[in-house]
Amino acid sequence: MSRYIITPGQRYDTESISSTLPVLRISELFSDAFQGEGVYTGHPAIFLRLAGCHLNCKWCDTKEIWQSSTAFSIDSLISLFIRESLVEKLISGFHLVITGGSPLLQQDSLTKFIVGLRKCAGNIFIEMENDASLTIAPQNEALLTLVDCWNNSPKLASSGIPLERRYNPKAILQLGRAGTEHWFKFVISKEEEWNEIEELFLRPALIKREEIILMPQGQTIRELTPEVKRKIAELAVGKGVRFSTRLHIDLYDDLKGV
Repeated sequence: MSRYIITPGQRYDTESISSTLPVLRISELFSDAFQGEGVYTGHPAIFLRLAGCHLNCKWCDTKEIWQSSTAFSIDSLISLFIRESLVEKLISGFHLVITGGSPLLQQDSLTKFIVGLRKCAGNIFIEMENDASLTIAPQNEALLTLVDCWNNSPKLASSGIPLERRYNPKAILQLGRAGTEHWFKFVISKEEEWNEIEELFLRPALIKREEIILMPQGQTIRELTPEVKRKIAELAVGKGVRFSTRLHIDLYDDLKGV
């Protein structure tokens, strides 16, 4: 079972933080888990969830978590990783999965954190869960190579978010030229949604077909029935793209922190 280091909704006694110091607003941090989605499904992982989101999709399954936060200075967060033996786990092969919310809302501090963590942990593997609607600022473009795998998840109309807020071709192109591994994972519930992927992403040549992953929408075992998963899996095969289940839901239903 996963081990919580920073628990959602709980306040922490962090050191007095100067207004001039970069901080990260953290919603939760847990270890001894596994990646539940995408190409690294099943890989042992540590999850760092950053607070805040600028989209707030109607089917979001972590809303109550990323809405709460504690501010950590970069140094105090790295010290926490060392003290809780998370650096040792990362060196041994665990992935660090940085997720949200929208992690790129805090990209300045996030860049500094990753640089600092790599200085003490070395060649660790970092995955970034990202909604692909925010552009990385020029001063933070090092993120494109500091992150080993970009798990980009552009939102479709089913998210309930207006097109002008969720669709950013400039951000898609930027993430698609990341010097590291990158994927575009679409959460869908019906075959007709493929038309939106075709129209907005493939025809304008923003992404490549071989970079696409289809994942069924659902937050519980009751919603992610074998029939639902089979339908999306068959659609993925028919379109020549990858399929991803949601392993954490298959095993733990809607339990948080896994």
